Amino acid sequence: MATFKHISSKNADYGAAEQYLTFEHDEFTMKPTLDENGRLVPREDYRLATLNCGDEDFAVACMRSNLRYGKNQKREDVKSHHYIISFDPRDGTDNGLTVDKAQSLGEEFCKEHFPGHQAIAACLCLMIPLTAFAVDIIQYNAAVDYLNSLGIAVEDLSDYSHKEIKEAAKTIDAGESNPLTEEILSLIPENKEPLDTPTQVTSEQIKELTPTMTREDVLSLLGDTQDVGSGIYIYLYEVDQQYLLRIPFASDEAQLGVTGEDLLKALVPISGDIAPMVYVNDTLYQIVDSQPNFADEKSSFNLLGKIENTVSSSEEPKENFQANDDIVGAAVYQYGDNIVVEFEGKYWLYEHYHNTDFDGNSD
Repeated sequence: MATFKHISSKNADYGAAEQYLTFEHDEFTMKPTLDENGRLVPREDYRLATLNCGDEDFAVACMRSNLRYGKNQKREDVKSHHYIISFDPRDGTDNGLTVDKAQSLGEEFCKEHFPGHQAIAACLCLMIPLTAFAVDIIQYNAAVDYLNSLGIAVEDLSDYSHKEIKEAAKTIDAGESNPLTEEILSLIPENKEPLDTPTQVTSEQIKELTPTMTREDVLSLLGDTQDVGSGIYIYLYEVDQQYLLRIPFASDEAQLGVTGEDLLKALVPISGDIAPMVYVNDTLYQIVDSQPNFADEKSSFNLLGKIENTVSSSEEPKENFQANDDIVGAAVYQYGDNIVVEFEGKYWLYEHYHNTDFDGNSD
């Protein structure tokens, strides 16, 4: 009989998940295993497949999707969901379970439950004796990683017990507070005055980046630049004076997780794509950066119609029920002075875009 576990993650380092799946790790400390030369050791027996990632790897596809739709840019945002299906060792003899069959079941689960979303399905053969001590170590390391993603240095947590750190991480993640969490959160260092413009680099410099590089390694190679993240690091660079590149890090210790060649696939033309927009009732609307929770507001929506056609993502829509995003068929609702667009079961707020009208007159 299989057991099922769900874990939501706020770690913006998508490459870390793929690295864990493809390279050996100490399953107690969750640290990567290195050979005598300090290099990562590939796993010998695993199966891995990506879904809805096109020709890109999982990390690049997720980064591109987030940049395209302006999602998962804040510290408090859940960046990914991990689903762990653990099979009983007896399933092999009793039910004919094999590694390939387990992998196939994982892929079918992803296709059924996450249609249209980037996903990675993998099957690992792990034999881990979970003693009480091992469980404590795993939970402690997960708590430390979470607090570290908030900007708290690992060494600053040395005065706290395992129990205190686990309780603090759980309380903070739940959005609650107590004297212990306030004390630990005070360890987050004050931010220095950030740069307000992206640093110019070349594509040849980007090609020198490797998956194991940390935040400091990247800054050392490319130079300090504008940080557009909120709670996590998202460094913005101007590449070849033509493109913008965002490089995210969940913490100081997080690794890049992708190659420079992969990052070059995620370049956005400076004069290219603009924010998602919708034109309805002779009015232009633009998606807002911070999306509210509409759980209790749906009764206030007034259906106007559905998106009928689209224009290029670099153009502003000019006809009623037209968008510059691939959302044909999405429902459009009036919501006060703004509109709400429903697409694939999610609601997105768009506000009146104050710009020059198409007839040349100012709003």
